[in-house]
Amino acid sequence: MARGRPARARKSAAQDSIGPRGPAAEALDLLAAARRLAPYDPAVPAETGKILLRRASRPAALEEFGRALALDPLDARTSNNVAWPSTHSAKPRPARQDFERALRIHPGLTEARQNLENFHRRGR
Repeated sequence: MARGRPARARKSAAQDSIGPRGPAAEALDLLAAARRLAPYDPAVPAETGKILLRRASRPAALEEFGRALALDPLDARTSNNVAWPSTHSAKPRPARQDFERALRIHPGLTEARQNLENFHRRGR
C-alpha cells in the first residue's frame, strides 16, 4: 500500500487538478481571455487543445487543434498533438498521417519520431 495520503485523497487531488475548479479550468479561462486579445495566435488553440485532451475532451481538443493548424499549417508540434486522439481508435490511419506530417515539417522533432515508432511497434 502506498504511503502518504489515502487512495481516496490521492484520487480526489488528481480529479481536482483536471476537474471543474482545478488548475486546468483556470488555464482554460486564461486561454479564453487570450483568445479574445489575440484571436489569430495559433498558440492559444494549440494550448487549449492540449488541456482539453488531458481532460479527455477529445472532440473539443481536435476542434482546437484544427483551429491552430488553420492559423499555422506548418506547426509540427500541433500536427503531432492532433494525432494522439486517434492513436488508440479503430481508425488509426489519421494518427500515422499526422505523425508523418509533423516529421515532414520538422524532421528533428523527437516527440513525433518517438510517437510514430511506438505507433508502429503496436502494430498500427
